[in-house]
Amino acid sequence: AFSSSAQLANLLSGQLGHGLGIQGHGLVRAPSQLSQQDEDELRSWAESAPIDAEKDFRVSKDRRKHLHQVLQQINASTVHARLEGHSIGEGRYRRLIVKKVSLASGACPGAAGAGAGS
Repeated sequence: AFSSSAQLANLLSGQLGHGLGIQGHGLVRAPSQLSQQDEDELRSWAESAPIDAEKDFRVSKDRRKHLHQVLQQINASTVHARLEGHSIGEGRYRRLIVKKVSLASGACPGAAGAGAGS
């Protein structure tokens, strides 16, 4: 038994070291290679895309969830624009649509858009 969650975290990060971490009170895995590629693609697109541009990600549920988290990170640090994300479609054909919008249009900074978690 572990006397603290810190001991468990040290064990997981030091001894196992296989991409496991602690988030809240549950275990989470580091992003997969495909999720990391999705993140890199989103960040690159977000830097250069004009306002009102949209990007379509046809990715699995876990990869969509990871991209929603990335949207939150990007929106927390942006000043002039934000990214809105929403999922559309059914089953394996579900996809994430990301749109870059101006903060001047009255959007709320720091939010990730509708569907965060779908």
